[in-house]
Amino acid sequence: MTRTASTPRQPHPAFAEAFSAVRGEPTRSAVAAIALALAVTLVITVNSLVSTVRFQVSDNFDAYAASTVHAIAQPDISGTDRAFTEEHAARAAALEGVRGASRYIDASAAGIPVSTSSVPGSALGHRVPVFASDPDLLRTVDADVSGRSLVGVDPAFPVAVIGRALADEIGLRPEEFGSRTLFIGSDAVTIIGVIEASPRMEALTAGILVPINAPLTSLAAMSPVSLIVAADHGAASAVADSLPLALDPYHPGMLEVSTIGTGSGLRGDVDSLIVRLGWGASALAALVGMIVVAAQATGNVITRTGEIGLRRSLGARRSQIGAQFIAESAYIGLGGGLIGAILAIITILIVCAVQHWVPVIDLKLLLFAPISAMLIAGCAGTVPAIRASRIDPAQALRQ
Repeated sequence: MTRTASTPRQPHPAFAEAFSAVRGEPTRSAVAAIALALAVTLVITVNSLVSTVRFQVSDNFDAYAASTVHAIAQPDISGTDRAFTEEHAARAAALEGVRGASRYIDASAAGIPVSTSSVPGSALGHRVPVFASDPDLLRTVDADVSGRSLVGVDPAFPVAVIGRALADEIGLRPEEFGSRTLFIGSDAVTIIGVIEASPRMEALTAGILVPINAPLTSLAAMSPVSLIVAADHGAASAVADSLPLALDPYHPGMLEVSTIGTGSGLRGDVDSLIVRLGWGASALAALVGMIVVAAQATGNVITRTGEIGLRRSLGARRSQIGAQFIAESAYIGLGGGLIGAILAIITILIVCAVQHWVPVIDLKLLLFAPISAMLIAGCAGTVPAIRASRIDPAQALRQ
């Protein structure tokens, strides 16, 4: 018995025709492919940057949560505030695993007006957080400062370091350090520096910080009841346990000691917000891509009515006509998806390089995004394909 050689399997005619049709109309196909490419680029970029930012935020939260302790002195039985002294800060700094400790006053709740001049009506239109602290607070909280900090300033000379947000609001320039003034209540202070970042006390980047012994009328009645401690990484819990006895061995219960914690609550809120924004942008991009592909396929059906009628009259079945138009849309979707994946990788690498981040890219997303684009485009072309399959050959040839 002789065996006949098997012939290679030929592609389905509808798919071959679809590929030829896509190549035959490069402009219209390119427009739809670009729209899908942008959609895929946005989907991959947004979701990868979401993962990257989540990794960055989680890393920062965990680092400072494991190394920051706050202590607040509770009022005594008579209701009088129990203030921390320099000795208390020195005791805290001497504990094992502590890198620094500083006292501070948080006068944010007092609503002290901050203005750019002594002229009535020059106060800023919102409440500015006002803080007073030991000179080494900015070092304790790992703040990044432009200009001078409070270390080494003359206590009799009222100076201030302000947050970057406040500096931008008043239009402060570096050359104005030492000459520009702000008014805290009725007291003028000279700006000597700007807090660019403050990981342990982020409120400082939007507020104003003065020395704890500054001769300011609005702060005269306030006492330093807060203490912030910078511990070695992972030592926050141990330091928090030993801090009350170190500060007040006779009344350790009069101190409220806390750590930042794991940051899971705030991190969870940030994660949830970022994820919602990411998926919202992705869904919008996918919808726009579907609309563009559907419009392109509909335009093809209208302009190729005569061709459809001729093919039907030559024996092409409705299913073949419909399959061809769906295949055309799918080809465009696959091409746009592959281009979008490449553009997304380039975009992510550029953004992460500029921000000095470690890129986090989901390889599964890179694989499934082009496939999803192909399926979405195929679905978008379904309605025009059905419309094409229902065209009457005789009527089409008469047009």
